[in-house]
Amino acid sequence: MNNEFATQQPISVQILDYDFDWSVAATISNIIFCLLSLVIVVVSVKVALATLKQNNRMIEDSTRPYVGMTGEHVNNSSTEYKLVLKNYGSSEAFVREITFVGTSLKGALPVKPEREPFEHLVGSSILPGQSFVCILNGTVIDGLPSYIETRIKYESSIGNVYEETFNVPSGAYCDIPSGRVYNQNEPCKTIAFTLQTIADKML
Repeated sequence: MNNEFATQQPISVQILDYDFDWSVAATISNIIFCLLSLVIVVVSVKVALATLKQNNRMIEDSTRPYVGMTGEHVNNSSTEYKLVLKNYGSSEAFVREITFVGTSLKGALPVKPEREPFEHLVGSSILPGQSFVCILNGTVIDGLPSYIETRIKYESSIGNVYEETFNVPSGAYCDIPSGRVYNQNEPCKTIAFTLQTIADKML
């Protein structure tokens, strides 16, 4: 029994020595850092471009023209309906097209009824705050739909083209009665009506 243990050979443990190449690890790390830097640069450029675009849009919105059309109901001894075309913006507008969609307003002008309102303004410019007013024939207004769909195409001084669509009410004021001083024996009633209209507009 003792002889058997005595004849056994000692166990040897062999440790494998791997030669690790640190230069490969450094190269991989550099590639990863380069890719991360590239991603950060791309994201930063996109954010900068989006911010620049938003700033340009804000500047354009604050300086562009805004051409709109409204309807006004005036009672100066007799009821008048007027179309008002105005530039509400901050810069000059060049009118390219004015279209009354689905409705013809020929015959609505007391003077030159063969023309439509604002027809002569196409091709001209409207300064900021400038407005043009057309008085419409009351008999024609009664036959129009409740809303006059109007499409206006105009251009800014830097060449940007805008197109707006408005639903101008033609009969909405019929549901909004307003009182006026009336005395058929007083010749100054027209002046009184006019002054009351001005006072209403200033409210």
